Amino acid sequence: MCRRARLARCLLPALLGCTEPSLLPPTGEAFSPPATYAAWWQATEGCSGRTGRFARLAWVRVPSDAQGLFTWDGKRVAGLWHAPHTIYLSDKLVDHEALVRHEMLHDLLQRGSHPDTPFVSPCNLRWPVLIPLDSTP
Repeated sequence: MCRRARLARCLLPALLGCTEPSLLPPTGEAFSPPATYAAWWQATEGCSGRTGRFARLAWVRVPSDAQGLFTWDGKRVAGLWHAPHTIYLSDKLVDHEALVRHEMLHDLLQRGSHPDTPFVSPCNLRWPVLIPLDSTP
């Protein structure tokens, strides 16, 4: 127990020191994905040519504003993928197929960027998820 506590005291500052506080994932409520998500996952695997285990994903519903957006890293977003396998979705858009599949594609690629292949083609999952805070909704 003492050894574990010492390890936690050493590792926690090191892990947090590499991440800006604003880049920590948003808070929300964990939820179980509806059955339709499994079909959307298969479609996303198919268009991307990537495979992964759907069961590895953790899902979090985040409180959002009237437009279905929440703030993360100075931007208003509808969804967010956080490595290694957590997807954060606006509580108002958890049933939006394009948004959910967009975040699934991030997980399959294991990256947060949006390369044209496969986001634009062949998957057609480019989603305007980032809206500057100073923009009008």
